[in-house]
Parts: sequence; C-alpha cells; structure tokens
Amino acid sequence: MFADGDHRRRPALRGYEVLTREHVVAIGGLAEQRWFGRCAVLHDVTGRPDEIYFWG
Repeated sequence: MFADGDHRRRPALRGYEVLTREHVVAIGGLAEQRWFGRCAVLHDVTGRPDEIYFWG
C-alpha cells in the first residue's frame, strides 16, 4: 500500500492490479497448461476482497 493508503494506484504490470469479476476472462491465459493451477483474490467495486477464484 502507498503511504496514503491507496492500493489501487499500483501499476498492473507488477501484479498489483485490484482484480474484479470482470478480469476473469483476461487472466484465463495465465494457466494455459493443464498441470498449472492459479488462484486470484477478486475484489468488489469498493476494492474489498470478495472471493478467491481458482482456475487451471
């Protein structure tokens, strides 16, 4: 988190994007091979963690 407490300003290319349900299609390619699994914490519209999403 930044000093001002705003975690939403972090650059996405470093893996700090606040993911929501709308990102699920975009992250699907991160587990292209069957033996690789992934999980991501999905957030609600206010930026609070809402669910853990598993795929792969």
